[in-house]
Amino acid sequence: MQKLTAHPDSQNLTVFDFNYIDPDDAAKTLKITLKTLPEKDVDDPNATFMLINSIYEEAANEGIEVADIIADYTGGTKSMTAGLILACAQPERRLQFMRPGGYTDDGRADLKLDSIATEVKVSFRLKAVR
Repeated sequence: MQKLTAHPDSQNLTVFDFNYIDPDDAAKTLKITLKTLPEKDVDDPNATFMLINSIYEEAANEGIEVADIIADYTGGTKSMTAGLILACAQPERRLQFMRPGGYTDDGRADLKLDSIATEVKVSFRLKAVR
């Protein structure tokens, strides 16, 4: 059964869990978890950085491999994107954005066309100075 549930977590973030079971093969499942930043933190790259790192820690505790996670920076604020990219700069962390399938004459994404998931390769070893 497909079901989207929302609940608060220990950091008072809203968490949306979506579990999908392939109707043709019940052994194939997909779990998607979305966490929302509090409104006061949407322009704080450090808050996003810490949130993303906590997601990777939770995943490791659940036995989920880093290679099975992909972070998507489509649609966030510039500060969210900065925090997410910094958190995913490690070579083993995967990153993507949704590239428009085409553009209108005025240069905007054509919303009538499907977007294309586009993986971005970033590979740095960063260390916080504070």
